Amino acid sequence: MAIPDHEHLLDQAELLIQPRRPGPTRQADIRRAISAAYYALFHFIMSQAADSVIGSTRRRDPRYSVVYRSVDHSQVRAVCQAVRSAAPDQRLTALMPRHRFSERLRSFAALVQELQAQRHAADYDPSEKFRLSDARQAISGARAALGAYQAAGTEERAAFLTLLLFKRR
Repeated sequence: MAIPDHEHLLDQAELLIQPRRPGPTRQADIRRAISAAYYALFHFIMSQAADSVIGSTRRRDPRYSVVYRSVDHSQVRAVCQAVRSAAPDQRLTALMPRHRFSERLRSFAALVQELQAQRHAADYDPSEKFRLSDARQAISGARAALGAYQAAGTEERAAFLTLLLFKRR
């Protein structure tokens, strides 16, 4: 399985907004850059989830793809909302380090939600007009989110992935 590399998606986003001709950057390029920035985060999260269950050395195993493809965008949004919640559901607090997530992971969740909303508008709202600065902000936001996730503790990253992969009852 060829996993989309999150860094390559961010590089692609940056290339899309590089000046190539006179005049303003095309809306299509700005929109695709915003979308690529979000998808860099989404595919990063999916690879983290599948690596945690199957293992990063077993990416060719058919089970890896099953885990990788088991999460959709609405699940990501819901878990990010739960992470950011000031008063999380009691069923979730048992999974959380110290019964709440750190500012780093909450920042990651906020940035993922923000980029997801921007990606949705960029991909589906023809009335929305985006500026070059919107794409630059999306790319820097994605990089900041990756840094926040990687700076968060191992236990809370594991809790985040558990919430993402397994339905709570």
